[in-house]
Amino acid sequence: ATGRFAESIDTPEAAPTLKVWSANGTIYVAGEAQTIEVYDMSGRTVFSGVASQVSGLNKGLYLVKVKNAVAKVAVK
Repeated sequence: ATGRFAESIDTPEAAPTLKVWSANGTIYVAGEAQTIEVYDMSGRTVFSGVASQVSGLNKGLYLVKVKNAVAKVAVK
């Protein structure tokens, strides 16, 4: 792109890869503790805070959001 608007065009960054898994009723997020949000399948926030794992959840499917990435994980 050329012209006076060329400087204002941002290249979108790729969404970060989110590594999330569950074991023994706990959801784990790879890496250091960071701000994560966990939602149940009804859209209710069941956890929001700085952590690398979330425990005490009921069995079911959850959406885990870290920054711009979202992953679905099953807690068994």
